[in-house]
Amino acid sequence: MALSAALAGACGSDDGPGADATPATSLEVRARNLQFDRRTLTAVADSEISLRLVNEDAGVPHNVAIYGSRGGEPIYVGETFSGNDTRDYVFQSSAAGDYFFRCDVHPDSMTGTFAVR
Repeated sequence: MALSAALAGACGSDDGPGADATPATSLEVRARNLQFDRRTLTAVADSEISLRLVNEDAGVPHNVAIYGSRGGEPIYVGETFSGNDTRDYVFQSSAAGDYFFRCDVHPDSMTGTFAVR
């Protein structure tokens, strides 16, 4: 899955924590208490994806990075920033498949599946 990265202003929301698996081009995930509020983000294949990270952990740095697999090479790495703050990441998705996302600062506790459909 090839992704090209850029930061830009866009927002929206995706399924609740692991609930709906409807693909979207606008996603949101919240970082709170060193955890993401959802374990699955489902995106549309071959589309520009807007992913908003809301960092609710005051003074604690977080980001969202997407990998081909757990322990694999990074596909997209979003800017790391401290909360309380928000960043909008925009990148291009391509091939359908299941990928891995995490916070690079807290890779053991903040993880999930980035499903592209």
